[in-house]
Amino acid sequence: MAKKYLLKMKELLAIKWIALVAIMISGLMVSDGVRAEMIIEKNKILLGDDYSIFSLKRGERKRCRTACEKDRRCQSWTFVRPQGDGLGQCRLKRSLAPGFGNSCCVSGYKKNDYRENHGNKRRGKKVAICDEWAAEAVEIAQENRRQACGYRGQAWHLDENRYFRRCMQIGPKARASERRGQQKAI
Repeated sequence: MAKKYLLKMKELLAIKWIALVAIMISGLMVSDGVRAEMIIEKNKILLGDDYSIFSLKRGERKRCRTACEKDRRCQSWTFVRPQGDGLGQCRLKRSLAPGFGNSCCVSGYKKNDYRENHGNKRRGKKVAICDEWAAEAVEIAQENRRQACGYRGQAWHLDENRYFRRCMQIGPKARASERRGQQKAI
């Protein structure tokens, strides 16, 4: 009798494990059916605003990206490459955190994150200002190239999304100062 009971318990336990695995797999595969488009930047670290940090093995950077894509709270992420035989780190972030070049890391952010206005009038106004600021910055950078002025660096690229992200990170005085510097140079 005890043998029958143990076999029945093992069978029930196996069924529970199968059900649990099925639920976990379906949860991984269906996260509102929408997969966010990501911009990936190699050799860049994004600083601050981490809400989740977890370890990953070498070569598992895509798991970091996937975790961000599936989490509505996540707006950007950084994967810190493992040192030696150690583990790497995935850092999920609540916002598009400021960053800089560093060979330690690969980072990414949701492409249209800031351009979606979720009913926040203040955010909507800033989005409109930054859309215009970014478009104007690209025009000035294109003029730099047309006139063969030779200016290079952060203020002279042609990536409108990058200008837009910069605008969202800085205040009105810094935006005005950067714009004056570009216009003065051309």
